[in-house]
Amino acid sequence: MMTALTNWLEGGETRWGLTSRAWLVLAIIALIALAPGLTSMPVMDRDEARYAQAASQMLETGDFVDIRFQADPRHVKPAGIYWMQVLTALPFGGADADIFAFRLPSLIGMLIAVFGTAWLGARLFGPQAGLTAGLLLAVAVMSQVEARTAKTDAMLLATGVLAQIGLIMMLLKAEAGERLKFIGWPLLFWAASGAAIMIKGPIITMVSALTLIGYFIFKLNARWLFAIMAAAFGVEVLKLAGLGFLPGGIAVLIGGLAGVFVFELIRNPDTRSALARLHWFKGLAVLAAIALPWLIAINIATDWAFLQESVGHALFGKVGEADDSHGGPFLYHSMLSPAMFWPGSIALGLAFLAAWANRKRPEIRLLIVWAVLTWIVFEFVQTKLPHYVLPAFPALALLAGLGVKQAGELLTGRGAKALHFLWIGLAIVAGLAIAAIPTYGAIELGQEMPVAAYIATALGLACLVAIAFFALKPDPARLVPVAGLAALMYAAAFGFAIPSVDAAWPSNRVHRIVTQLQGCEAFPAATAGYREPSNVFYLGTEVALTDGAGAAEHLLANPNCAIAIVDITERDAFLAAMAGSDVRSLGTVSGTNLVKGDSLMLEIVTAANSRVTRPD
Repeated sequence: MMTALTNWLEGGETRWGLTSRAWLVLAIIALIALAPGLTSMPVMDRDEARYAQAASQMLETGDFVDIRFQADPRHVKPAGIYWMQVLTALPFGGADADIFAFRLPSLIGMLIAVFGTAWLGARLFGPQAGLTAGLLLAVAVMSQVEARTAKTDAMLLATGVLAQIGLIMMLLKAEAGERLKFIGWPLLFWAASGAAIMIKGPIITMVSALTLIGYFIFKLNARWLFAIMAAAFGVEVLKLAGLGFLPGGIAVLIGGLAGVFVFELIRNPDTRSALARLHWFKGLAVLAAIALPWLIAINIATDWAFLQESVGHALFGKVGEADDSHGGPFLYHSMLSPAMFWPGSIALGLAFLAAWANRKRPEIRLLIVWAVLTWIVFEFVQTKLPHYVLPAFPALALLAGLGVKQAGELLTGRGAKALHFLWIGLAIVAGLAIAAIPTYGAIELGQEMPVAAYIATALGLACLVAIAFFALKPDPARLVPVAGLAALMYAAAFGFAIPSVDAAWPSNRVHRIVTQLQGCEAFPAATAGYREPSNVFYLGTEVALTDGAGAAEHLLANPNCAIAIVDITERDAFLAAMAGSDVRSLGTVSGTNLVKGDSLMLEIVTAANSRVTRPD
């Protein structure tokens, strides 16, 4: 059966490295995995709500330079993703578009990353490895979250994959002594790098710089590269142990890489020659043309406040200390990797074996430094969020694709088999937890179990059976049912099970009640005790996120049409501030604030004599 599937996938005309059938399978599995839930998932707090609302306000005000959430400046990321969300929202109602319109750039970005990874894998290692790499990225758990979230990271991954494709192809051709015209791989690299800066600042620039510098040091002497990494880890461990006077691991890593790279440039004319072929002047001009106009405009408009906030706080402020309580233990990302890359974590043992066995190949060295150096940097950053290492996932997927293709050659010794089955075991444990999430979430929130939750969990367990089948004899064809079952599980979970757990989405339920109200053209709203930004997206830019006294003041100022959404924790303060003025209930919503883990009991009220009514 697996032989027949392999023959079918490899049949037909080959285009861009894969056969048409392989591209079709990849596209179908990717869309089944990534698209469901785009329209049914309510707005998520907090980042998604802030991004979507800021883009909506751009459409309301016509100001596409300054980024605002309500009246507050949002000077943490550049405008690129907001502009993309504006473009995708315009055909669906503009500022009034549903949340799915603002999520479309994330879905598109993830699909670009998946197809780009598959193409690069096919170009470097053949069609089987390319399809495997694309599938692994398409069904990774972290890809599911980012593809459905209206924020930067999926589109950042797309620009990162394109930039790395351009860089890798340039370096391989430069190493071969080929002359490179600017229109081609150099232009792709520089343009994608400029676009990445407009989405999330210099993150991808850092990844590309680490790849470039690490590659030439790897060529010079692999021991130097490993010594620098070991020194950085050692210093970081000592610093965590209490020797606070030491520099951080990032400083040691970057300083060591920079020092050895400069030495390599001085001593080796071939390195200087290879670097000279990257079209620096034209490339920097393209990058500047993409990123500089808006950066200049926003800093003039804000008297350089954007630069201070985005670089000083949003970027460097996260390196030395945990930002917004997003800390985590040392090796946080490594400990989460069996779950975040699942089900692809079943092939990470093979990825490591393939990287070691083929370490002298230049394309393998490029993938190693791309994955390892990026990963290490984010392990050293004190602010920890699971998606930070996402830019390393395509490199891991590509090495895993090669590992699966070469599995028969790699799994020949006890040590290799032990490593392979260690990662299989970790993936099975992670898979059990992931499969249980839809049913556990409903139980934890006190909801009646939706049928889709049972279906999602059953599909997750079936995927684990397919993983066991793959583990016994790793093969690209055996990975297809693993990816397919994982995709179906995500479709059931994100498309139906999770959205149907009403307790998880209190602001959406409030919005459903508010849309039923009658008696006024608009219903100015205030929330007391529940201040999450999803309220702003649902209730409008002018909604007041306040306390009990503020909500009472809001009602008293507009007794005819105003409404207040008051949590039970603010009810006494609200009633006291109403100073004897009666209120009328329009409905109640109970649920959980998932951001804080707090239970909510919200009552929607209006002044007793207001014109606001709710149909029975």
